[in-house]
Amino acid sequence: MKRKRDTEPILKGYDDVVEGKRTGRLAMWLITIVSIVITLSALIISALLQANSADKMKVIDNTGRVIKSDLRREEDVRIATVQAHLANAIFYLNSFDRNSIKENQARALFLVDKKSADRIFNSYNRQGAYNDALQSGYIYRAKFNKLTILEGTSEPFAFEMEGELTVTDGSRTIKTKIIGKGNLRYSTPNFPNNPQGMLVYDYLQQYEDMPEEQNEQEITEPKTDAMQRIDTIK
Repeated sequence: MKRKRDTEPILKGYDDVVEGKRTGRLAMWLITIVSIVITLSALIISALLQANSADKMKVIDNTGRVIKSDLRREEDVRIATVQAHLANAIFYLNSFDRNSIKENQARALFLVDKKSADRIFNSYNRQGAYNDALQSGYIYRAKFNKLTILEGTSEPFAFEMEGELTVTDGSRTIKTKIIGKGNLRYSTPNFPNNPQGMLVYDYLQQYEDMPEEQNEQEITEPKTDAMQRIDTIK
C-alpha cells in the first residue's frame, strides 16, 4: 500500500504533462486555423474592393462608349505607336536638303511601301524641288502635327493625319499644311530604321495653304521662281 501511494504523485505528474501537450497542440491548431481564416478573408476583401473600384472607374471614348481601363491602356499604346511611326514617315518622305536627299529617301522606304514613297518622290522631282535643294540650297523640313483619324481595332488600320512642310531659302520661308491618309499594318521592327514595327501603304498626300499671317511674318522678299513652284505642289 505504501508503494502505491508513492507512485500516485508520479502518475499524476505524467498525466499533467500529457494534458499540457494536448492542450498546447490544440492551441497551436486553433492559432493556425485562425491565421489562415484571417489571411483568406483579407485576400477576399482586397479582391472585392479592387473589383468594385474597377467597376466604378469608367473610361469613355469620344463617341461616349465606356471602355474598360485595361483596354484604354492598350488603345493609348496603339495610338502612341501609330503617331510615332507617322511622325517618322512624314519627315523622311518630305524632308531633304542637298546633302540628305538619297539618305532620307532610303530611310522612308523602311516606313512606307515603295509605290507610295515613289509617288511622293516623283512629285517633288517633277516640281523641281530636288533641283532647288541641290542648286539653290533650299531646305525642306516636314513635321507631324496630329492624327485626325484612326480606324480599326486590328490591322490594317486606316488613318488620316496633318503635318507641316517648311521650305527655307536663307531668310525666306514658306509653310504648307500636309494632309496625308492611307493604311497601316504591322511589320518586323528594325532599329533604328523602323523601331515601331509598322508599315504605311496606299498613302496619298495633298497640300493646303497655311493661314496667311503665319507666312506673311516670315517672307521678307518676293518669292523666287523656285518658291513659286512650291505652290504648284498643292
